[in-house]
Amino acid sequence: MPAAALFLFNLFLCHELLTIELLDQPGSIEPAYIGLARYIRDNWWDLTWFPLWYGGIPFQNAYPPLLHVVVAAVSGLTGITAGQAYHVTTAVIFALGPVALYWLALRLSGSAVAAMVSALLYTAWSPSALLVARIGAELGGFPAGRRLQAMLHWGDGPHIASLTLAPVAIGLLGLAIERGGRWKLAAAAAMAAVALTNWIGALTLAVAVVCHLVANGGVRRALLVSLMAYGLAAPWIPPSTILVVRDNARIIGGDYQATYAKLPLSVGAAVVATIVLDRLLRRWNAAAPLRFAILFAAALSSITLGAEWMGVSLVPQSERYHLQMEMALCLVAGLMVRRRLVVAGVLAACLLAAVPIRGNIAGVHAKAMDSRATVLRRLPEWLESNGFRQRVLLPGAASWYLAAFADTPQMEGGFSQGLTNPMIRYAWYAIISDADPRRCLLWLKALGVHAVGVSGEGSQEPYRPFRHPAKFEGKLEVLWREGPDVLYRVPHRSASLARVIRQSDAVTPQVDLLSYVAALDDASLPLASFAWVTRHSARIDAMLKPQHVVSVQMTHHPGWRATVNGRRADVRRDGLGQILIEPACDGRCRIELEYDGGVEMRWARWAPWIVLLAGLLA
Repeated sequence: MPAAALFLFNLFLCHELLTIELLDQPGSIEPAYIGLARYIRDNWWDLTWFPLWYGGIPFQNAYPPLLHVVVAAVSGLTGITAGQAYHVTTAVIFALGPVALYWLALRLSGSAVAAMVSALLYTAWSPSALLVARIGAELGGFPAGRRLQAMLHWGDGPHIASLTLAPVAIGLLGLAIERGGRWKLAAAAAMAAVALTNWIGALTLAVAVVCHLVANGGVRRALLVSLMAYGLAAPWIPPSTILVVRDNARIIGGDYQATYAKLPLSVGAAVVATIVLDRLLRRWNAAAPLRFAILFAAALSSITLGAEWMGVSLVPQSERYHLQMEMALCLVAGLMVRRRLVVAGVLAACLLAAVPIRGNIAGVHAKAMDSRATVLRRLPEWLESNGFRQRVLLPGAASWYLAAFADTPQMEGGFSQGLTNPMIRYAWYAIISDADPRRCLLWLKALGVHAVGVSGEGSQEPYRPFRHPAKFEGKLEVLWREGPDVLYRVPHRSASLARVIRQSDAVTPQVDLLSYVAALDDASLPLASFAWVTRHSARIDAMLKPQHVVSVQMTHHPGWRATVNGRRADVRRDGLGQILIEPACDGRCRIELEYDGGVEMRWARWAPWIVLLAGLLA
């Protein structure tokens, strides 16, 4: 009964989401997540290579996929749009968050009173608004509803989902350590689910595991469960993806080079501080569940408040961990208060807080977007209705809305941490900042971009990244224009992603961008056709000579393989991070290009089955 009441109350706070397809929040990233769910729903049989973002990336690099898979299933089974399915799913997950914390608090304390206090506080009140001035200002001075605001205003659905799953994983880990048996497999599955939902959630879970071990012991079983969890998640977060996300996180959302340089020292100091704090709590005869909750809250608070109060980032984007800090602080409050009278007071306070949550947050942010009234929706609609399937570069939020509504490939995407080709980032900065359209055009042509969108002053585009938005005017053909928003055509000799060039023209440390682009426009070189066979394989046809190579304007990855007329051909990375095929062919040549993920992915796909078999046998 308490769990059902918590669920219904939280669902009431965000019930508008159950009927909304797209929120009227132009700066929110959730259209990119909707686009991923739509892609999964339409291509569930082929989720290996993702050709629509960043010139192509391994699908697992697009984003941890669990939430998007659930949204895709809801959309496919019910027939509703991916946008509405996303909002229905995230509303339910949001409502389940306090229920999950209630279960964890009940599991730790054995007290329904303590559990209800934790869950009610987590439902309505936001300690971060009192501790962080910026968040308090965003909430209008009333410390309530930050979790809902983050989901509605910023589109932080995966983050919220990981917050719902984390208490379940922590509770099951405790059962696995205490009882072993089938609980180990259940805990591993729950921990894998957190990691497959959101990267911040994954790090939060790692912090929770360390705190749990310090407070309760059980290192061997915890390590075994953690290994099993990674085995279950391995196909979607293989080592290469972890390394890519780690490297990109150094410069996304701020400069975190110093954070990484000090990371071993920070981690060591944090572990020592956790052990020391646990020893102090033991001297005060604090029970193990309370010690865990305090250690967890202290660790997350140091991440958030260290950045906010002292300007020290212990991890990249430390400020985003304030929602985890709130959850941990609410857990501590519940475990420390066990009087029934308190529940009545907290319940009354939560009901009181529901008024500003509904008025200041849901009333402002939970509104449907009129798709006909925004250029962010009309531009993708124009590209889709005109069958534009060449790569484009759109500014800011426009690229996220394109992902939600069209299958047009992009130079940009919705998750920069998963970018595998750093040249894309260098080119992006050059294109948006350089005032010379000729230099920008070199980058656009070299990376296979056939149209570039620019937003000027007065645009509905919330970010407007171009510093010189008029630089292409009169230089490039206009494909589409609406007020200050313009889509320009980038001239190419061919619409194909495959280009025949001479070996000497491939981009290397000795050959510059200018020579490569000149080769792309060289009319004396033969043309090559490029056709996708599946989402991860393509066919290229061309009349070649032995001195020719084929440049494919798609991101290179060790998992790409090629055959020429049935014979294996060399595939390597050029200086732009794109695919270069050396066919060594004379005459009519058919190249079959296929992405299989390489050795790493072959092992990763076996890992879950090995874990499941071992777990069932055990």
